[in-house]
Amino acid sequence: KPIRIRDNISENVKIDLYKGGIFQATIDSSTESDGSYDWSIPADLPIGSNYKIQISSTADGSILDFSDANFDIVEQAFLTVTETSGLGSTLNISNFSFSGKEGDEGTFDVRLNEAPKSDVTLKFEPGKFLTLDADNDIRSGPQDSITFTGTNWNQPRTVSFIAEKDNSQNDRKSGNTINYVLSGELEGSGTYDLGTIANTYAPDNNNFNIELDFRTDYLGFWTPELREIAQQAADDWARLIANELKGLKLENQTIRPTTSRTEKGFEIETNQFVDDMVVFVSAYSQDKYSAWGDRDFGGDSQSEPLTRVGSMTVDSSEFTTPDSHATLYTNVSHEIGHMLGLVGNNEISAKLISEDGEYFTGKYTREFNGGKNLLLAEDGYHPDHSLESQMSYDYAGYIVTELDKRLLADSGYQVYDINVQNQPRPMSEFAKFLERERVDDSLAGANDIGTLSSNLQTFNGFMGSTDPRRDYYRFEVGSGGGTLELNLSALSGDVYAGLKNSQNEWIDDSYNSGTQTESTRVPLEAGTYYVGTFFRKNSEVKDTDYKLTLQLT
Repeated sequence: KPIRIRDNISENVKIDLYKGGIFQATIDSSTESDGSYDWSIPADLPIGSNYKIQISSTADGSILDFSDANFDIVEQAFLTVTETSGLGSTLNISNFSFSGKEGDEGTFDVRLNEAPKSDVTLKFEPGKFLTLDADNDIRSGPQDSITFTGTNWNQPRTVSFIAEKDNSQNDRKSGNTINYVLSGELEGSGTYDLGTIANTYAPDNNNFNIELDFRTDYLGFWTPELREIAQQAADDWARLIANELKGLKLENQTIRPTTSRTEKGFEIETNQFVDDMVVFVSAYSQDKYSAWGDRDFGGDSQSEPLTRVGSMTVDSSEFTTPDSHATLYTNVSHEIGHMLGLVGNNEISAKLISEDGEYFTGKYTREFNGGKNLLLAEDGYHPDHSLESQMSYDYAGYIVTELDKRLLADSGYQVYDINVQNQPRPMSEFAKFLERERVDDSLAGANDIGTLSSNLQTFNGFMGSTDPRRDYYRFEVGSGGGTLELNLSALSGDVYAGLKNSQNEWIDDSYNSGTQTESTRVPLEAGTYYVGTFFRKNSEVKDTDYKLTLQLT
């Protein structure tokens, strides 16, 4: 760390370290007096306060001076504290914790060393790529100061900070300081210097990127494993998009993250660089909905037609086991879809909703839908629940679909293989796993039971988080036709049964509430048919055994 020296000594100087007025060690026995000395602080130097530097002439030891202010040695060598005026040993800084890496969060504790007679305020001013919270509580909003009183002066207050991502691929060697001013009965100022911040991030000018930022996770829900699943869900949208947006610097930008209906809203502040899009991700304790998400910046004007900042939160009580990881991926993907503008959720997409709110009229979506407008769900923000879309409630659980790609193109994006040539980047490993599950859950993965006859056939199965959320059975009806008798029983969840033809069109279904037996009788002509078993959307139980019987009479 640099020691700045201002003197009128022409010869070399000796530099010594003192603590509380007592000699500790010689830093250098002879060095040029050129205004600065680079001190490599020994790792075994005791942590403590009241340190000072003494310089003296090597020619005349009586010519000497001490540094103007005391300084502290803290637990890690990343932090250098420089007292610039008046404080001396008034402040105590301890428990400094920081990896030294770009994008990471750090903390330190601060308190007074003496009781004030009246309130004292400690105000912080961080560098341009640092974001600081003086009370280390994300939900209280951005705080830049601490007030010490005559009763709490000696209680350590934890300050948190984030070394934000910048637009460089190099280590950040400057601007990593936190200036502070003490006012009130005690006055003074100083600087915390974090030293060099190691680079971990560089803008990707060749691909669209959706970065996830977990600073709002006040519950500590998002483990490294869960973060990776969520990032893969984001990447599986980003890989489809050919746009490359102009870099955006969020400078003291206030964001109000999405919260559940059971939470009190709060604000955060950020100073980071955004390559294309960033999403702040958090979690809440419990709600009747699995997740919430929305745009925060961009997507609502001609000057910024696409989303740059979004936020989402998930119900932490629903995703506590590995069995729930697929559903977590789905919820993150669904909410990011909304942030990207699907459906009718940015200025471009909103103009394509019919006046009655029942249809989406986008060009690429209409082409994919046989030249017809796309039917929407009752709320007007989702495709009809019967459609195969990540944005459809009944279908959600898999990956971004061909329909979703068209919805994305109609929402203002350049989408590979839709309105831009070239193929998208490969899908994530988790998406590949879900695609295999999707096939198993689809007509293509149906259990083939052959030609149905008057002999009663019984099938015992299971649906749930460790197995497909729907099962299909494929059967043939011979030339004579007949009446299908279907019964679905032994249920522990709210499940219904449905019948489709070979064109994937619904023929009949049974919708009894709760765990009641589902049954139906329907005449069938010769052909290929599929019986499906499905969880109802709001079923509280997500795992169930079942007994399915089929007979043709």
